[in-house]
Amino acid sequence: METSQKDLLKLIDLCRFDERFNSLARPMFSWRDWVVEQGVPEQTIKLMDTLLDDYPEVLERHWGTPNSFSLVTPFDLARWLCGKAREVGAEKALQLFLNFIKKTTVPLYVISLLEGVIPAQTYYFDEKTYLCSFDGLPEGVKERINICWQREYRDFNGEKPAFIVTKIECNVFNCDDDKGISRGEENQLFCIRQNHFLLSYFLSLYTEKFAACIIKEWCFFEESTPCSGFIDSNETSFLQVVRPFYSETLQFSDKHCMQTLVKKFRLLNVAYQDSIVLALKRKTSAMNAHDKVDAAIDLGMCAESILTKSERSEQLSLQVRLLGARLSSDNYEERVSHYNYLKAFYCIRSEAVHNAKIKEKYQVKYVGKVDAKIILNETSQILSRCVLEIIERGGMSDLDKELVFLK
Repeated sequence: METSQKDLLKLIDLCRFDERFNSLARPMFSWRDWVVEQGVPEQTIKLMDTLLDDYPEVLERHWGTPNSFSLVTPFDLARWLCGKAREVGAEKALQLFLNFIKKTTVPLYVISLLEGVIPAQTYYFDEKTYLCSFDGLPEGVKERINICWQREYRDFNGEKPAFIVTKIECNVFNCDDDKGISRGEENQLFCIRQNHFLLSYFLSLYTEKFAACIIKEWCFFEESTPCSGFIDSNETSFLQVVRPFYSETLQFSDKHCMQTLVKKFRLLNVAYQDSIVLALKRKTSAMNAHDKVDAAIDLGMCAESILTKSERSEQLSLQVRLLGARLSSDNYEERVSHYNYLKAFYCIRSEAVHNAKIKEKYQVKYVGKVDAKIILNETSQILSRCVLEIIERGGMSDLDKELVFLK
């Protein structure tokens, strides 16, 4: 270790228990004026001056994520070093910083908080993105997520949180005063966010009554990244969402089923993908709807986006009943049952659209009077099977649908 680094190490070791410095709020103006005004000890001010003298290339510049960055001063870095030194010792804290300035591209985790689902274990969607409970989170961000969770749990509709996590590599010095953040980096985070929403929609295929809903998103560096907790403190809340009343355990057939499903979906052409995405959005909304009228309208849009021909608008109910029954089961008796439930569903949907209200019960052939909510839930499950079958078939053109009708 060089002499200057040894001197810096001694200063960190002396200052790490400076309670006055560690309790100070971050200054809104000149950091030097602030620490002098607050009576910070000379040795702590010397630590900040030494950092500025020895590492001017990394200070007084922007650090952060592609969508959030902050100007890091000697005050900020000294605070982080002292805080980390209290946890792991001054020598290891300094070494983390020295390793960082040699390689400023580090892991960044995009983490979405979900309501509505309870994963039994960690499930991968692809090599970088997975669904997990708290135990499956990366070790380097668990403590911060736990702190965030303490602010969220009172307003959380469910037993325990679930998360969708994507890991990327990010250059912490992603912004300078001249160039700003690159558009490509911003787009990367936007695409990850959109992908998380899409993946949450897919989860509605594996629950019965309620659907997954993303309510928060964080972008966190690992705790070993200098100034983490300050340069990556951005949080996004999604307020315009219909949230589930409680969480359900996901009914996955096997550990890899989501990975297989997503892979097959991404192989579909864009038109097929678009119709399925629309169906999943509307199905998710319907499952969490507080009003049965809203649920019926959303499920109708879900059904027609995947079970009707794109260039034919007549007899939509018949198209949905026939194709929905065919795709949802190979068993004849089950197909008949699904056909009858879809027919009853269209009675509900028609009244919802034209009268803005629905009755308590509807007639289902061979069953009798059935509660409207049960019919809506049954329709949702039938449509889940249809979506899965369409993806399994590699999508369905109008001709494919016509051929199914003819069989």
